[in-house]
Amino acid sequence: MFRRLRNLFSHQSPSTGTIEGIWVEGTTLVLEGIQPPNDRIPVGEITRVLAYKQDLLTSDLVCFMIDYCRQSGDVWHVILHEDMPGFQAAERALSG
Repeated sequence: MFRRLRNLFSHQSPSTGTIEGIWVEGTTLVLEGIQPPNDRIPVGEITRVLAYKQDLLTSDLVCFMIDYCRQSGDVWHVILHEDMPGFQAAERALSG
């Protein structure tokens, strides 16, 4: 169990902005508000998608934690949620 937690926290997140929206260009997720080159996640680089619901007391928020591996070998992760513009398009791109 501790190994999983350690691995989760050892991943990097794009720290060059706040994700304001998502759109899909072909087979790439584009994160609006993040500085290049970290604003693009090719679907082929995604190694894991963890879907979960966050309890907000009066409602729930569907979230995706996406792990992806850059060509340099670095593992990154990003969290997307259903209130972000473009979330449904990203969900379709990831499911198919």
